[in-house]
Amino acid sequence: MSIDDLLAHARHRVPFLGGSLPETDFSGCDLSNLVVVETDLRGSRFGGARLSRARFIDCDLRGADLRAETLDDASFLNARLDDADLGGVRAADLTFAKCSCIRIRLAGAVIERLQLLACDLRGADLAGVVLSTAAVLDCELADIDLGGSSLTAFMVTRADLRSATLTGLRLETGALVGADLSGRDLRDLALARLNLTGAKLVGTNLAGADLSGGLLIGADLRGANLGNVRAGMTMFAGADLSAAHLAGADLGMANFQDAKLEGANLSDANLEMVVATGAAAAGARFDGSRLAYARLDACDLDGARFDGAHFRQTDFHRAATDGMVAFGASGGVLQTDQARAIAELYDPRRVPDAVEG
Repeated sequence: MSIDDLLAHARHRVPFLGGSLPETDFSGCDLSNLVVVETDLRGSRFGGARLSRARFIDCDLRGADLRAETLDDASFLNARLDDADLGGVRAADLTFAKCSCIRIRLAGAVIERLQLLACDLRGADLAGVVLSTAAVLDCELADIDLGGSSLTAFMVTRADLRSATLTGLRLETGALVGADLSGRDLRDLALARLNLTGAKLVGTNLAGADLSGGLLIGADLRGANLGNVRAGMTMFAGADLSAAHLAGADLGMANFQDAKLEGANLSDANLEMVVATGAAAAGARFDGSRLAYARLDACDLDGARFDGAHFRQTDFHRAATDGMVAFGASGGVLQTDQARAIAELYDPRRVPDAVEG
């Protein structure tokens, strides 16, 4: 088969199957609506070509120049795109599914509505890309370069970003669900209003970062540095913050329900109106913290320190306080309310469990 055969298939909108056209020059060709299946296109050049609504299925495009004039609504399914070049392209509704995209170049691209589904993007160059409404689901992202990129309205799932280049990355209204950012220095990233549910942030440096309005439900933040973070109204419910450093953090109205805070340092933190019901905070430090109207009910506070803390109707209902110290603390607290405790014991939502036991 020749290039003329492929162009004829494109004109008549007939799928092109099983061809071998490596190192072919398609520059300037109109390949709109073309469907190509199981075809060898290694090293081919598509500069200035029109590829709108084109479909490449089980094709070999390794090392291809795909800097087409138009790529809107194009899709690559189970294709091999290692070392392919899409740098600087402008496109919308672009899809890559189950593709090998090792070292693919997308640097400087501007793409609206991008889908990357179960792709291998190890070593990919996405420096300076502008992506809006992007979904990167279950992809391999080791050593990816996202430096200077901008992601808006995005969803990234189960991504290992421990070796990714993130310098200058701008994130706005998105989710990094289950992402692994352990050990990274994220102090310079804007993380406000992000969904980091289930993320791994073990030993991560977030000192001074803006996490306000974010979701870190069930996140693993063991030993993380969150000193002086801004995290007002942030959800840490069920998160593991054991031995984390949160000194000086602004955590007003944050939610730590059922979180793990054993050995955490919350000295001088703003904890006003925080909800930490059921949290495990044995041995945690709250020295000098502000706890007006905070809910610490049913918390394990054994061995915790509140030296110099500022209370105001702080709720310690049913909290475990063996060995707790509060030298120099000021203000008033709410101790266990027996009537409330009895009512909770016989809560209809809990009685069936007790009966079954």
